[in-house]
Amino acid sequence: VVKFIEGKIKKSDFEKIIPKIREIFFDVINQKSAEDLLEKDGISKLKVDLLRELNEIVLPLEIEKIYFLSLVVS
Repeated sequence: VVKFIEGKIKKSDFEKIIPKIREIFFDVINQKSAEDLLEKDGISKLKVDLLRELNEIVLPLEIEKIYFLSLVVS
């Protein structure tokens, strides 16, 4: 779950950026090994990496926080 800081954006404009956000999630997660994620701060590091990558693209909204509802590591 990506929580954005409240802002004004049209639904159609937001829907245009969803594929790019999804692509970044897949790219960053695929770069991680199971060992990386199972480290003491593995999930926290993953969130930092995701925020860094997401902030490199121009988004019409600022990201407040990333939450994982579930994460399967195999």
